[in-house]
Amino acid sequence: MWKKTARSKLAQPPITDLKLQGVSYTNRAIKLDFGALHFQLAYLTHISIQVFSRDIWEASVAPKKKTVGVLASLRVKSYDIFKHVFYQDRGYLVVRWIESRSKSLRDGLACEVIRGDGGKVWGGVGVYTVSELFFDAGICPYLSEQEVFDSPSQTARLCEALWTFADKSHCELLSLLCPCIMDGLLAPDKAQQLDYARWLHVYAKDRSKLTPRMADLCDRYKMSTKQNASSMALLLTNSAKPSLGHLVFGQSKWNTLALGEEAGKSDNPLTEYLIGKGLIDSPTNLDDDSYNLLWDLTPLASLCWRSTFVARGIFKSSRQIWSITPIFPDQRRSRENIEESNFSILDEIEGKTRQNMLFSSIVNSPGNSVAIGPLEYCEKVAEASEEEINSDSDEVESDEFALRHDYPDFSSRPQSASPDLLLLSTASSYPMSSSSPAPSSQSSLSISTSFWLEREKKT
Repeated sequence: MWKKTARSKLAQPPITDLKLQGVSYTNRAIKLDFGALHFQLAYLTHISIQVFSRDIWEASVAPKKKTVGVLASLRVKSYDIFKHVFYQDRGYLVVRWIESRSKSLRDGLACEVIRGDGGKVWGGVGVYTVSELFFDAGICPYLSEQEVFDSPSQTARLCEALWTFADKSHCELLSLLCPCIMDGLLAPDKAQQLDYARWLHVYAKDRSKLTPRMADLCDRYKMSTKQNASSMALLLTNSAKPSLGHLVFGQSKWNTLALGEEAGKSDNPLTEYLIGKGLIDSPTNLDDDSYNLLWDLTPLASLCWRSTFVARGIFKSSRQIWSITPIFPDQRRSRENIEESNFSILDEIEGKTRQNMLFSSIVNSPGNSVAIGPLEYCEKVAEASEEEINSDSDEVESDEFALRHDYPDFSSRPQSASPDLLLLSTASSYPMSSSSPAPSSQSSLSISTSFWLEREKKT
């Protein structure tokens, strides 16, 4: 329940008086309206999501003894989409969010603001996708909100990167997920888990593969920050096709790169906003001489490796920020005499601590460590042996959920029926009887890939 309501001295209504009056959604949560109280279920924080066919639910899950804290099941009888997002008002537009914050101080890290307050607008951008997004946009993730969003070029590059990220997720992510799905359940093996790292550019990677042009810009960028901490120039990736090219490169440069495209279209909300604010002619902070060609067509075999850097905020941000560039010198301050309100002060993480943060280290570590990506956040499903299937023991010998079915040969297994039960469950704490329709204490997310904005280019 809402924290303020839970802490208030007002008498709480009896739970028997609560009736479900409505359901609303965000990219990260389902909100259940019970009239006097609202109940918010945050995906992967309060709950896990698993989709079962009725046969698997009744044969494999319900008979097992489970312990759960909260159980909620929703029967899905149809898959109707009521209204597309484009038919809503324009409140979801990034430019409206930028404009609403333009008069505030905006001295926090742009990447943290996007991941936090901007989550309602920058849909699906979370802890690790924000590092990938800034990489794709060619923007240093250690810049402040004001530095990023008062720059037409950097703002446009973020918008282009987000669109590209979402488009690749929509078009390509199933090619990663489908080989890991058995009977409708997500069941990746260790090799498949490790293979997900190829979908990442920078987050939890020991090093990143760059085109020679980008590697050169990266090297020059690092040198410029050593000489002048305020320098923010030179860096841009190659992955997105700009439709906001006049903002990304500036009108003059874009006229030479447009290649028949309409140069300088101003009939979009972002361009109109920047013109109104008098920011349209702000410097791009790009090295124009590096972009005689819009696309760097270097073969994959000629790509260059560069080490990554990871940092954490000292105070308000404990999230990892991964980049191919180090933090600015003036962000490396001692903890003494630093006001707690300043969350742009960062610690660069090195050595064994950094090694343990790598994606490969987490996946290969013993125990129940969870990495990132659509193959994680779940209890892995494993094929059950005949002995396990016929066993009457209620003891769970591992953290893997044994999938009970009658198809010992994967190749001959028929396609499962369409799921008709969406199950939402939390981590376990209270015992349930074997007859209770309880879910696994940690279930997987095998649908709704829009919760992540993944990328297509493999490194």
